[in-house]
Amino acid sequence: MENEIIERNKEDFKEWMGTQVKSNGRNYTLGTINSYCNSLNKCPGKLVGVESRYKVSLFSYEDVELYNSIVEVLMSASNFDKVNDSSGHRTFSNSIKKYEEFLNEKKDFANGKWFPDENVYSPKLSKEDWLNLVKDSI
Repeated sequence: MENEIIERNKEDFKEWMGTQVKSNGRNYTLGTINSYCNSLNKCPGKLVGVESRYKVSLFSYEDVELYNSIVEVLMSASNFDKVNDSSGHRTFSNSIKKYEEFLNEKKDFANGKWFPDENVYSPKLSKEDWLNLVKDSI
């Protein structure tokens, strides 16, 4: 069951990452997405001074509040910076941030906030026009 959750969250995260745009206006490459996934899976196991129950894939977590508390524990590891630097381009810390964004969006969607934020998505359509388009396409 645990492995199914990890795989589902990993695949959902990969799909979501494919829709994300970096500050330079470009999408994340498949290589970066895979690096983020590998980092979320493997880096927790490399941390020193962290209880073994925390050294699992971060894809195990679906609740953003629990995830944030786990990340706080992981970031307190004496070798966090070394592990983060060795992941290349601070991939571990960057992937932690992106997975938190992903979990927050999933939470918002589950709570009915499914219409995109205007800061993220601005097609010059009102919410009503968007609903009509969606309704017409069903």
